[in-house]
Amino acid sequence: MLSRRFSTVATGLYFYGWMPQSPRPDVGRIYPADDGHNIRVYVAKGELEWQNFVRYDLMTVMGACLVALGIVMLVREHRGQPPIKNIRDFWS
Repeated sequence: MLSRRFSTVATGLYFYGWMPQSPRPDVGRIYPADDGHNIRVYVAKGELEWQNFVRYDLMTVMGACLVALGIVMLVREHRGQPPIKNIRDFWS
């Protein structure tokens, strides 16, 4: 999925640019995080949970929103309403 790849790249750029590449127990960065590119950094538990949220949960929500938008567009087309060209037209 393109959206999952985008989230992996976005979080990867943040993590790999700022996080240590060896464990730092003094600041709580002891959890290994990598995206399959042979680069391992160590993050805190909250940062690891955020990465997992972005990679998995947020992509599920985005997918559900896209499906809902597709259904709305199909219903509008079935009713003979014009396509949405402006966000204000969506609510009318």
